[in-house]
Amino acid sequence: MDDKEEIASFFVRVAEVINSLKILEENIEESTIVQKVLRFLPNRFDSKVSAIEEMKDLDTLKMDELHGFSLLMK
Repeated sequence: MDDKEEIASFFVRVAEVINSLKILEENIEESTIVQKVLRFLPNRFDSKVSAIEEMKDLDTLKMDELHGFSLLMK
């Protein structure tokens, strides 16, 4: 994610990549995707990422839930 990019546009790009991988029949665990998304957020989101990691089990957190949290990150 770029430093100046909006979180919503980042999630759109992630969704496009996921859909492309599904077309290629790549099977990636949703928990892996969630963890990678959180890892690639800029430093300005560190406190919010920490809060999500504390509140939720990343092994069961779904992208839809993470997207819901992203709306609060603005």
